[in-house]
Amino acid sequence: MQEPREVRVEGDVVRRPRKPWTPTVHALLRHLRSHDLPVPLP
Repeated sequence: MQEPREVRVEGDVVRRPRKPWTPTVHALLRHLRSHDLPVPLP
């Protein structure tokens, strides 16, 4: 059985618990933004 998701919405921000892949996803988002692609800030 899966654990319940701990997702919170605070205004326009969705917060989730950190997972092992979080730094990789943040690096990808920063890379895409550096190439002027419209992605959210990590």
